[in-house]
Amino acid sequence: MFDGWKTLNRAIPPEVSSSISTEQIEDFISRLDDSVRSRVASIPSNSVDLLQSEIPVARLGVLFSGGIDSSVVAYLADRHIPQDEPIDLLNVGFENPRTLGVPQNKAFQAAKVQKKLNKKERKKGLYAPETSAAPLPRVIDEPPKPGTYDVPDRLTGLQQLEELQRLCPHRKWNFVCVNVPYEECKREEPKVMALMHPSNTVMDLSLANALYFASRGEGVIYGSEGESYSSPAKVLLSGLGSDELLGGYSRHKIAYNQGGWDGLLQLDLDRLPSRNLGRDDRVISANGRESRYPFLSLVLVSYLAQLPVQIKVDPRLMIQKEGVGAGLGDKTLLRLAAERLGLILASRRTKRAMQFGSRSARMESGTSEKKGHVVLE
Repeated sequence: MFDGWKTLNRAIPPEVSSSISTEQIEDFISRLDDSVRSRVASIPSNSVDLLQSEIPVARLGVLFSGGIDSSVVAYLADRHIPQDEPIDLLNVGFENPRTLGVPQNKAFQAAKVQKKLNKKERKKGLYAPETSAAPLPRVIDEPPKPGTYDVPDRLTGLQQLEELQRLCPHRKWNFVCVNVPYEECKREEPKVMALMHPSNTVMDLSLANALYFASRGEGVIYGSEGESYSSPAKVLLSGLGSDELLGGYSRHKIAYNQGGWDGLLQLDLDRLPSRNLGRDDRVISANGRESRYPFLSLVLVSYLAQLPVQIKVDPRLMIQKEGVGAGLGDKTLLRLAAERLGLILASRRTKRAMQFGSRSARMESGTSEKKGHVVLE
């Protein structure tokens, strides 16, 4: 069980050195691959497969944004799942009235009504799983317009799908477009807030919304005829832990400039269980699925903790905009590993927070400047 209490190697050399050996990269890949293998090797056969069809169905899903973490995890999972089984890539996108330019009075009024309903419901206590919140008045009267769900993570996810298909042509990748209408998001909000409790900030809700709907696994497979699809996968892989262990947050660069770089990495690792894991597990398990975290293998955490800081993240390196090594400086070791695996597009992508990539954050008019640490009313 991961408890977060590992002490990082905090030694930082005085001179900039970007030299990371091939052996170090291969060693990291091998350890991460072992972690993925142990998390997918014993997934039980799906009852849908046994009772309804001889065609294999997905036992495994990946919470997939197209970023470097989920892309590497998906690629390594391919090595350990039988080739005739599909893998579901769950990609979530939200209908966001603020970014879509829905008339402000409609969005504001709907949010105001729902806020009152939520307060009344919260006074009654936590939601039971089967309880539904009161229906929200419609915000958009017509069907979603083309592009409604073309959120940043959908676009990068589709680009990464092509790279995975090229590298793993034997695999059927089910890219599941989980599209969340604004109405439905607001209707489920009280339930999501109850599940994520005691987490209680604006950012917690944005992240919990994304994880709740993504792990529900209901959407449309990209490239199909638009038929509804519900993922049968009971185990979901997540890239959680990569940013904390390998320095993927922008605040790590800020901390470096202020002289507290190594200490912040230690803090992020220490508070991972209380800040992320509990909330995420409660939200995902509500959908009858189990989340597994390859980056948080005790063996891998111990290995990464003892590595010199600058091998994992070094803000002193100049970040290139394109070409080999683009993006180096944050999650350096992982970027080089992805590049070595052939995931070139993934290796060059910069960090994008889940709530902004899926557009689950700042959905109402007037919330564009609302800070994530603010406690919900």
